[in-house]
Amino acid sequence: MTAPKPSSTAPVEEPEQLVVEYPYTTSAGEQRKVLVAADAIENTFAWSVYDVPTRRSAKFGWLVERLDAHDDKLDAAIGVARAYQEGQIAFHTAGGDFCPPDPMPKPTEVPIGQIRKDAALAKRFAATAAQPTAVAA
Repeated sequence: MTAPKPSSTAPVEEPEQLVVEYPYTTSAGEQRKVLVAADAIENTFAWSVYDVPTRRSAKFGWLVERLDAHDDKLDAAIGVARAYQEGQIAFHTAGGDFCPPDPMPKPTEVPIGQIRKDAALAKRFAATAAQPTAVAA
């Protein structure tokens, strides 16, 4: 039994684009973004979440969290990145009597070149993971 061919008038669903960076602005007006990055260690991916300034002259970013257990998945890293971004937005936009704690009180600095390399690897992995794989008949 063969599947019916889609009609030419049927809408074509575009694959959902995987977002691996989340921007925010500090209370001082600095533009930053939270990146989900991966590094290849013995052909396995360890996912990292970084907080980096968007200005080109930046030399360092901050490591937010590293998810390196064998069962950590991209979805978990994205969840960490989104939660961190939301925490930063709340921290930097708080007013009045209540101020939430800084989500990153003692950052670990990482050279921006390493973060860019790991982020590029994560984007390549995400792009290939979103592509369907051929199944042998």
